[in-house]
Amino acid sequence: MAFHHQFRNYLTFGVSLLCIQCVHSVYYRTATARGKAEQADIAALQAREDSDLARDTAKQFAPDFYQPGIQHVYSICLVLILLLPMIYSLCIKNCASIITHLVNFSRTASS
Repeated sequence: MAFHHQFRNYLTFGVSLLCIQCVHSVYYRTATARGKAEQADIAALQAREDSDLARDTAKQFAPDFYQPGIQHVYSICLVLILLLPMIYSLCIKNCASIITHLVNFSRTASS
């Protein structure tokens, strides 16, 4: 009976150690991910500042220069979000109608 009790204590201790190791691992992974996310935010901010500087410099050499900024990306995303339900419903019907609709849409968008 004493062996069973001692074995149970060893097992409980081992499981406790594994749990502690898992908690430490999760803590350090979270800290690493948080650090990398902060670095990515800093890099994105620096890239945006560099882009603004490049855009301003280009305007000095060519005043009529225009390069779409983030608003262009937002407008593309908005169009895609609005078109996805329509594309999905057309997908269910048939592929030929999708191609026809997209060709017609691109013609009206370019006009």
